[in-house]
Amino acid sequence: MLVAFLGTHVPLLTLLLSFVISNSYSLEMAARVMVIALLATLAGTAATLYALNHLLKPVIVTSAALQNYLNTKTLPELPTEFADEAGTLMADTSRTLHKLDELIHHITNYDNLTGLPNRDLFCDRLHEILSKSENNQRLVAVFLLSIDDFTGISHGLEHEAINLLLRAVAQRLLTCMAQTDILAHLSGDEFAVARVEIHSFESVIKLSQLLLSTLSKPFSVEGNSIRITVSIGITINGNDRNSVDQLLQQAHIALYQAKQQGRSQYQFYSLEINAQLQERLTLENELHGALERNEMLVYYQPLIDLHSGQITAVEALIRWQHPTLGMISPAKFIPIAEANGAIVPIGEWVLRTACAQNRAWQLAGFTPIRMSVNLSARQFEQPYLVEVINQILEETGLKASDLELEVTESFLMGNIERSIKSLNSSSNTSTPAFASTSSSISSIKVLRDLFSFTNLSFLIKSSNVNLIWRISARV
Repeated sequence: MLVAFLGTHVPLLTLLLSFVISNSYSLEMAARVMVIALLATLAGTAATLYALNHLLKPVIVTSAALQNYLNTKTLPELPTEFADEAGTLMADTSRTLHKLDELIHHITNYDNLTGLPNRDLFCDRLHEILSKSENNQRLVAVFLLSIDDFTGISHGLEHEAINLLLRAVAQRLLTCMAQTDILAHLSGDEFAVARVEIHSFESVIKLSQLLLSTLSKPFSVEGNSIRITVSIGITINGNDRNSVDQLLQQAHIALYQAKQQGRSQYQFYSLEINAQLQERLTLENELHGALERNEMLVYYQPLIDLHSGQITAVEALIRWQHPTLGMISPAKFIPIAEANGAIVPIGEWVLRTACAQNRAWQLAGFTPIRMSVNLSARQFEQPYLVEVINQILEETGLKASDLELEVTESFLMGNIERSIKSLNSSSNTSTPAFASTSSSISSIKVLRDLFSFTNLSFLIKSSNVNLIWRISARV
């Protein structure tokens, strides 16, 4: 306003003052003329500013509404009495903001791929239901579904085909939903269902079976027939008023257990399952660094000839002596080590320790005997396993004929070709290599012929029958 005043009035008053002085008016007359001119220009300026304010009011109100919307996310209620161009702009802005808010709400709360509610909206709706006082006695079941071997399926299909498959899964799931159910696509291959009206536990089981059977039917994707299975984790919010995050965590735990049981399974959450998982997580964390902390021990179980009473061999057995948890059974930590790959360094340490101990007995004057060491599936698949065994035998000075590697029959089933390929990928196979197990005699013959160059023997245990195959490379 000051700039407008100075820009319009100063030149005008200067011109007027110059005119008065040039006509030799008296000082009093000149002052009177100047005051009248000043008042007139001030009145004109006020009228101009009032008119501009009236014309720009829609723009000012719209600007303030936009700023408030950005700060508080509150939709403005703009006046509609303005009929000029600025008023039309205001009305258009109001309608645009409402549409924009709807779009933002949809983008924020719905999955772009399937059109289903996303995790945030699922949690909000379920939280709203659980928060109502009249629902304190209502049972709510949360189902968490995950496609079995989704990673393998993804590798076999193109990205667009995977998207089409997930959309088709979402449409199938919608056909299983009741009017009050909440269905959401959480992420990737995970879907969640909340059933808020449960009349019996049998109805929960029926819904689980319906979901499994519905999704087991083939999907047609880009002209291809695709079959999938899903696993389901289920938790029920009973007397314990758990939060939505707790319910989802429990459903995830149950889903993990379902996947452990195989394909197309459902599993209910229980405190026992949670305790088992917590124990597994604790052991997995403690397992890291157990070797470095010298917590692993090797016990030696003798094999005695009943006729002569002599020890003919010993089997190396690993044990974990934890400083606070005590002696931990291999049945608990070996599967964990197999799953996370820790079995490879642990197995190598057991092999080196057993070979060194056997050699130490020989140097002490004891009769040489075979040392039997268990070999895990993960070790057998290592490409440099032959070189590792060679190195250990060389370091310890133990003969290959005094070492026996043991694998279970169940390992061989479905793994023999891949394992042999892995071993053969090692160069310079002039050292002890070894076989996995099978109840198939032909497979054993293949293994015997494959490793006929070495003095190393292999012990194959069958879990289905009380039978032990011992293969000596020199037959």
